[in-house]
Amino acid sequence: MTRKFPAPDDGFGRVEDGPVRFGDDWPGTFIRGDSSRGYAVRIEELLAGGLEIPWFIKQDLEELRDLLNECYGGPRHPRRP
Repeated sequence: MTRKFPAPDDGFGRVEDGPVRFGDDWPGTFIRGDSSRGYAVRIEELLAGGLEIPWFIKQDLEELRDLLNECYGGPRHPRRP
């Protein structure tokens, strides 16, 4: 689920990639949707590259790829098999 917050009132109205912290909570990593697609594609290329990747690392990479793809608001490209 995407949570929506007001745009920052810093004159730019956008948040760049990097660490973000809300109140006293732990900092998190913010990755813009346009950047997230590029990272997702690279992870998909890595997974499809024929390398022997332990199942638990492969599972984490697949979950990260899917999360990054969810953040991309542009046109979708077909996934490689």
